[in-house]
Amino acid sequence: MAYDLHEHSLEELESALQDKGFHLECSLLNKLVRALIYYVEETEIHNLAAPRRLLKKSQNEAYTHAWERHPHGDHDDTPPEWREYK
Repeated sequence: MAYDLHEHSLEELESALQDKGFHLECSLLNKLVRALIYYVEETEIHNLAAPRRLLKKSQNEAYTHAWERHPHGDHDDTPPEWREYK
């Protein structure tokens, strides 16, 4: 079963089914799973409504600055005679 959270939530769908006369499983495990799904969907709906905030001007800006400061090339301080196994 798939549905769009912008339009419906599991809690709404189950309420509609119960109003139509359907009986849902009421074991403790199912109640816990439903409560978890209700919470996750409520949080997701809240997050979908929140404005997006970018932490950087560009997603790659932090990596670009780190790359510029990183020394490139062969900067191994190991003496050449230790690098070769004889």
